[in-house]
Amino acid sequence: VVSTQSTVLAGIPAHKTKVSFEDLKSGPGLAFIAITDAISEMSVGPLWSVLFFFMLFLLGLDSQFGMLESLLTSLKDEVSFLNKIRKEYVSGGICLVLCLLAVPMSFRGGLYIVDLLDNWSLSYPLLIIAFIEITVVAWVYGVNRFCSDIRNMIGYAPSVYFKACWMFVCPFVIAVLILSGIVLSILEGYPLYDKFCRMRQFCSYCSGITT
Repeated sequence: VVSTQSTVLAGIPAHKTKVSFEDLKSGPGLAFIAITDAISEMSVGPLWSVLFFFMLFLLGLDSQFGMLESLLTSLKDEVSFLNKIRKEYVSGGICLVLCLLAVPMSFRGGLYIVDLLDNWSLSYPLLIIAFIEITVVAWVYGVNRFCSDIRNMIGYAPSVYFKACWMFVCPFVIAVLILSGIVLSILEGYPLYDKFCRMRQFCSYCSGITT
């Protein structure tokens, strides 16, 4: 429902300004230009604007809870002395470091940095990591052994449906997504920057996988 409403709202300014909907269908332009322009045309526009951006704030906050907890748990497992420090202080320190790292993204060239991170650290690396994980669990560790571990934890083993998904469906779908994304990038092209920026693209791509 929310996706449908967002699409309708984005189509209003696209129709008014004669801008192609393809230019507004995703990215920052959708949330901060297209939908906000449509909200301004609605009755009680300021109220809807406050509610819309409060919703975006809650979405970001909800995402941060999971990511921060994952990072915090990993650090405390690897760095033992952090267990001696109160969790609130460690969480605050991590949030402060992440906030400082995000400051450059609020400058005039910040959207350029966001574009690099979004396209080279969050798309293909995550798919490659998921493909490697599902392949190792299903084929290297063994799906039967994995199901036996689950049975020891919850009292019953997963059905054949889950075994088929882990062994065949998921690896196939992820591989198709990776290959189709690469083919589309080659056919449609991607904006190239200078050599230094291309090197940062490559480093960002590699860091997304290794992390």
